[in-house]
Amino acid sequence: MTLPRHMANRLAQNGIALVLVLWVLSLLTIMALSLTMTQRSQNALTQNQLDNARFRALADGAVHLAVFNLLSQPIQFAEAEWLWLPDGAAHNIQLGGRDIEVCIFNEASRIDLNQISGDQFTTLLELADAPPEDVDTLVGAVLDWRDTDQFTSLNGAEDDDYRADGYSYGAADQNFESLDELLQVRGMTQTLFRELEPDLRVGVGGGSGGRSSGPVFGGSNPDSGRSVAFAPQFASARALAAMKNLAIEDAELLVAERNQAQIPGAKRSQTSDRGGPFYRIRVTSLSDDGFGRVIETLARVALRDTPPFDIIWRREALMVVTPNVAPEVQ
Repeated sequence: MTLPRHMANRLAQNGIALVLVLWVLSLLTIMALSLTMTQRSQNALTQNQLDNARFRALADGAVHLAVFNLLSQPIQFAEAEWLWLPDGAAHNIQLGGRDIEVCIFNEASRIDLNQISGDQFTTLLELADAPPEDVDTLVGAVLDWRDTDQFTSLNGAEDDDYRADGYSYGAADQNFESLDELLQVRGMTQTLFRELEPDLRVGVGGGSGGRSSGPVFGGSNPDSGRSVAFAPQFASARALAAMKNLAIEDAELLVAERNQAQIPGAKRSQTSDRGGPFYRIRVTSLSDDGFGRVIETLARVALRDTPPFDIIWRREALMVVTPNVAPEVQ
């Protein structure tokens, strides 16, 4: 049956109107979803900025609390937990309703990368589980990086070796000016660097926050050329094994004996010697999902100086936090 022309035109117009309505509804739905996703993203970014600012404020408070503890003279028969030693032990506190972990490390109890010998670095690499076939080449490359000549040492690497391997630079032929500079040495990997970093330093203030004035980085680090003698009092077992030529089992036994109270359960006489004057203070926000924020600072703490402390550098990162294991930078 053929419809009258006016009815056919009306049905066609109704069909076009329906299609237009559907297109408008689809467009409005897409716009609404887009606005919702944008709003969620902005809310997430805003919340992240607030969390960062809140953690920085809490971390500053925790660093000042650690510095105050280091500046305080220990009571002769104080409770052991009242005194924070720079041995890397974790101290859990609450600030602003959040769980915060504070660790203090005596910088002099790390090994100066510019003073370490080939044998000592070999031991440290072996204890860090470096591939056996890479140990000698890494030791030689570090020694050649530090020396000022162009003669390649046994298993070492000078400019020609770097160019042959595709590097855009050669050996620095000068002392390391930052610990990060070790990553530029031929054969060094991120994984191995993370294993070595806790036991190494550069000078007394070189740390990972410094930058080299050599061929790799721009800028300079005014503290990198200064150094202090290795202080075994708060050193790790690995550092003791490398510096004292000990088996790792013997070094671990020394650390265990060092950290054990003389009489279990008794109050112990506290020493006023806590190393220094340079300390790394690491503040970690604890979280249930295994992730957290970390701020690490290098502080100079000296009661008789004016001011009694100052912050040399600080860095922050997201970390994977595993109980009883040093945080891993992501």
